[in-house]
Amino acid sequence: MRIPDELERLRARVSELEERQTRARETEKELQVSHARLAGILNIAQDAIISIDSEQRIRMFNRGAESIFGYQAADVIGQPLDVLLPKRSARVHRRRVEEFGKSGHVARMMGERQQILGRRKDGSEFPAEASISKLSQPDGQIIYTVILRDITDRKQQEDELKASREELRRLAAHMESVRDEESRRIAQEVHDELGQSLTVLKMRLMAIAGEVGPPDHPLHRKVQEMIDSASGIMQTVRRIATQLRPSLLDALGLEAAMRWHLQEFQEGTGIQTELEFEKPEKEPDSQLSIALFRIVQEALTNVARHAEATRVKVELAKVQEPVPFVRLIVTDNGKGFDIRRAHGKSLGLVGMKERALHLGGDLSIQSEPGQGTKIVVCVPLERGGD
Repeated sequence: MRIPDELERLRARVSELEERQTRARETEKELQVSHARLAGILNIAQDAIISIDSEQRIRMFNRGAESIFGYQAADVIGQPLDVLLPKRSARVHRRRVEEFGKSGHVARMMGERQQILGRRKDGSEFPAEASISKLSQPDGQIIYTVILRDITDRKQQEDELKASREELRRLAAHMESVRDEESRRIAQEVHDELGQSLTVLKMRLMAIAGEVGPPDHPLHRKVQEMIDSASGIMQTVRRIATQLRPSLLDALGLEAAMRWHLQEFQEGTGIQTELEFEKPEKEPDSQLSIALFRIVQEALTNVARHAEATRVKVELAKVQEPVPFVRLIVTDNGKGFDIRRAHGKSLGLVGMKERALHLGGDLSIQSEPGQGTKIVVCVPLERGGD
C-alpha cells in the first residue's frame, strides 16, 4: 500500500470525526438551550411539577412546588414522595403509582381521578388535583412527572356555595312549612267561623221564608234567592277551605285525599284520572303526606294548564331496596315539552323538586315533545332530623 493513499484516508477520517464533533457540539448547545427553556417554563409555572423515579424518590421539584409545599428543592430531592402526602394515604398513593407504571397508559389527566390531599412542610393538608405521566428510560427505569394544582380556594368557594344553597333550601323548606301551617289555620277558620256563620244565616233566611207567605209571594221568592245565594257561597267557602288544606288528609289519610282531589280534578277539567295507591304498612307522617299531596296538586295544575292531555295517572308505591322509600309517579298523555328549554323556568317544577329535596328525596322529569310527561318522585320513609 502506498503511503500517500494511506495518508489521504487518514485525512478523510479525521475530517469526518471533526464534522461529527462539530455536530455533537451544536446538538449539545441546542440541548442546553432546550433545557434552559424547560427550566424557565418549570420555574414560572404556578402548579407544582415534580418528577420521581421508579422508587418514587423525588428527582425534580420546581418553584411552584416550593411555593405550594413550603419546601426548598434541596430539602426534598432524593426524598420519597411520601414526604408530600398525609401518612394515612401515602401507602395507597404509592400503590396507585405502581399500578399506573404497569398499565398501558402513558398519562392520566386532571379530572380523571378523585382529588387527592397534599401535606405541606408545616404539616397542614390541602386538596389538590393531579396529572401524571411516565417515560421509560433505556436502562429500564421509569421517570414519572406529576403536575399538581392546589385547589384550596376553589374548594372553599365550592363549600361556601354549597352551604349557601343548603341555607336557601332550608329557608325555602321553612317557608313551605309556614305556608302549609298558615293554610291549615286559615282553612280551619274559614270552615269553622265563616262556614258556621253562613249556616246560621241560611237557617234564619229559611225561617223568614216560612213567615212571609206562600211560595209564589214576591217576598218569598226574594228570600229564596237569598237562601240559594247563601248555599252557593257555602259551597265556595267549602271548596276554598279544602284547597287550602283538605280535611280528608288529616281525617282519613293520604289515599282518601288523593282520590278526592283526582275526582275533583276530573270533574273540573274533563281529563280522565286514575290512581294506583299501594298502601304502606304505616301511614306516612304529616310532613311526607302534605308534601306528596302538594306535589300531586302542582303536577295536576301543570297538566290542566299546559299538557293538553286527555288522561293522567297517579301511582304511589313503597319500595324496599336499597332502603325503604315511597315512589310517586304522575304520568299524562299530553303534548310533552323540551326539558332542556324548560329547565329552571317553571316555578311549579322547582317547587315540587324543592319539596322532594327537603325530605331527602329527589324528583326527575321525563318528557319529549309529543310524548307526554312523566314525573317521578322518590322520598325515603326514614329520614334524619331537620
